Amino acid sequence: MSEHSPFSHTYKVAGFIIISILLRYLTLSTGFGMVLSLLPIGLMAMVRLLSYKQAVISSIVTLGILFFLGDSLQFILFHIISVMVVSWFYHKKDQDLFSGAFIYSLMSLLIIYLSLFFTGGETTLTILIYVQMYIALIMSALLIDMITLYVPYLPYLRKFNQHKKPVFFGQIIFNAVVVVAILPLITLTLVNGLLMENQVINYYQEEVDELKYMINDRVEQFDDDELRALRLGSGLSQGYLIEAMDQFIGEKEAHIYFFDRDHVLFSNTHSSPYHEMNQRLLSGHIVEVAPHQMIWFEKRVDYAPLWFNAHFIERTSFIDYQVEFIFPMQDQIQIAINQLFIYYSLIMIIFFITFLTGLFARKMMTKQLKQLNHMASQLPIAMTTQTDIKVPDSRIYEFQELGDHLAKVGQRLKQMFVELNQKNCDLEQATKELKVSQENLFQEAYFDNLTQLPNRRSFYENVPRLIDEENQPFAMFFIDLDDFKRINDQYGHSGGDQLLKIMADRFSRFVSMNDGIQLYRLAGDEFVMIMLSKSKDEVMTCGEELIGNITSPIQIDQFEETITASIGVSFYPEHGSSLDQLLNVADQAMYNLKYEDKNGLRLAPLSGDDGL
Repeated sequence: MSEHSPFSHTYKVAGFIIISILLRYLTLSTGFGMVLSLLPIGLMAMVRLLSYKQAVISSIVTLGILFFLGDSLQFILFHIISVMVVSWFYHKKDQDLFSGAFIYSLMSLLIIYLSLFFTGGETTLTILIYVQMYIALIMSALLIDMITLYVPYLPYLRKFNQHKKPVFFGQIIFNAVVVVAILPLITLTLVNGLLMENQVINYYQEEVDELKYMINDRVEQFDDDELRALRLGSGLSQGYLIEAMDQFIGEKEAHIYFFDRDHVLFSNTHSSPYHEMNQRLLSGHIVEVAPHQMIWFEKRVDYAPLWFNAHFIERTSFIDYQVEFIFPMQDQIQIAINQLFIYYSLIMIIFFITFLTGLFARKMMTKQLKQLNHMASQLPIAMTTQTDIKVPDSRIYEFQELGDHLAKVGQRLKQMFVELNQKNCDLEQATKELKVSQENLFQEAYFDNLTQLPNRRSFYENVPRLIDEENQPFAMFFIDLDDFKRINDQYGHSGGDQLLKIMADRFSRFVSMNDGIQLYRLAGDEFVMIMLSKSKDEVMTCGEELIGNITSPIQIDQFEETITASIGVSFYPEHGSSLDQLLNVADQAMYNLKYEDKNGLRLAPLSGDDGL
């Protein structure tokens, strides 16, 4: 050290401080507001490459700056104590950084757990956060150990370090075992934490979708009077919906509010008064996760304990109401945190196993060690291919035990990999089912159940676009089947339904054979066909072909019948600029034809024209 000037030491320490501060703001998200900072990498580099005194002072200066930049006192004290203890192990006890960091972490976690256990504090989440911080410390120590040990031996770097120390073969074996055994598990656990966060959100998205489907299904059971009463704010109709919502929610905690403008009309039985809920929501922070879907937190800071009081919120519209669904997320968050606690506890157990194994590996440089190293390197492959892990035989009990432990690690990794794939499959299946459900809802809303033709709702949504948006001229055919009542009286409603299905099939084939034509069933035996801009001659020709399709004999209950139709035709824009005007004109032309002699096509007259 004496051969270097004081200025070089100053620049070196300043460089470590600056790099450590920059690393502080590089983080890895582990789900539910928890993050791993890369700051321990810079601090462990100080411990390894500076003297004990320099490392402690540099870390205190670095952490002091971070404290003034906004880091919590708890975060600062954790890292100051970590640097002092690990540095003491490394400089005073001649231990590598990994060993010192692991021993310190294990003892600290035990003390924290016992203190929380005897004081009755929140154990699972607190221990989980500390476990993550200690894992970051341990992995940073391991990373710096390996960089300082092996980087000087890389090609093109050897000439810059003429005083590099030899590396013990046992150290190489030990590091390989730790990296190969632990790194895949940590990677999977980090990814699994993010997946769990998404799965919790998806859980509540599916809960809201099921509830919306149930409400829609209940409203579809209302008759016209009940639906009208619901629109007018009938307490009885609202009571039916409240009862259905309460049955669906059961013992779960959920809040559902129906609004008319800014006024809460009604909510489910066990929901909080909206003014209290709204006041609470306004005092927190909302993060949007999807259109009209968001998560509410008590504060703006994304901090793990805040997730326990988080609420999933979806806002949507229903009939003439605005609906707000609010689900507290505590139960599912607790389940996910417990699972993550198990995973991270498993990592610490495996750290403990590999640490003990390393003590033997440094003393044993035999063929069995090479076999165990190869076995450890195969763990990621065994995990992905689900192949068995073969444990090499050994006359040394410790090596045999190490092989057994690695096999257990491999089995757990395989199990976690299978569970992860299964969760992905379940998520894909749920997505497919949701898509099918949406398609079924669309089919029921826009198509007639009997004829499978577009229904009145489709008609009133599609045709106005030709007028308002595209300003596309067209002809409107109002089709009414003649003597449909006679068919119903003679053959019953089943015969009438059979007739409508046959006609719908003929109409569908007719539409498929002619471009620019769309046909809708309005009600009963009334149909409307829209034909894009054509001349009157082409309209007459198309109408005659349609009548020919209609009048072809059909079989109803093994009896042959010939059905005719009366068709009135109006034109846009000649007969009006609104859908209702055009529909009334075509309806009147059809009615006049039916009143005179039925069975034919009549064009609605223009001004000064008697019609055809």
